[in-house]
Amino acid sequence: MAHTQWGEIPGKAKGGDCWFPYGGQEHHTNNFSWVVGGGFKLVNSQGNPPPGAIQTGFQNDGAGALWSVVAHTQWGEIPGKGKGGDCWFPYGGKENHTNSFSWVVVNPWELVRGGNAPQDGVKGHQNDGAGEVWCAIAHTDKGDIPGKAKGNDCWYSYGGQELHTNNFSWVVVRGWRLERGGNPPHNSLPLGHQNDGAGTLWVAIAHTDKGDIPGKAKDNTCWYPYGGQEHSTNNFSWVVV
Repeated sequence: MAHTQWGEIPGKAKGGDCWFPYGGQEHHTNNFSWVVGGGFKLVNSQGNPPPGAIQTGFQNDGAGALWSVVAHTQWGEIPGKGKGGDCWFPYGGKENHTNSFSWVVVNPWELVRGGNAPQDGVKGHQNDGAGEVWCAIAHTDKGDIPGKAKGNDCWYSYGGQELHTNNFSWVVVRGWRLERGGNPPHNSLPLGHQNDGAGTLWVAIAHTDKGDIPGKAKDNTCWYPYGGQEHSTNNFSWVVV
């Protein structure tokens, strides 16, 4: 990550040197930071950055947020900066552009089947005596639906009802936090999907008079299971890596 007068710009480095693309040119600097992450992988470009993509760059000329990516080129696999479906990389004194690239992704979340709630499981709390309840993904004939789990049981909301299953996965996130409001923030968790046309669903926690209850969210609404029914609220937080 090159630290420049134009912002924090993803690029490529070797030894004490960093090269980065900006304004049509390949620039050089010794003022940079290495991007470090455990368990990184490359995910091919498909429009918007996937969960876990490394967004550490920013240009102050209006381009805004930038992601660390690797361009697939005739000259090799070259680190650069990405946004949307576009990648810019430094080579041969120029800022080059391509749509063939991969996002650099650190995968700090996973879905874990079976057993007790894992250490790094994302949890809420019901104040009716149930105590801690964990975010989970119910695997159903209606899709993979975010809900709440405890022990060997998972409850999820669908069609106005609270439904139960033993076929589910715990949502495990290292370093998770909650973020309120608006559209799904960067590094939120779109891990659910309903096959009735609702489409992608995000892992969320509803803030209610019954406690902080895991559920599913989309746009500005969160649905959560409680007392045999599906409830909805606009007072919720996205689970964010």
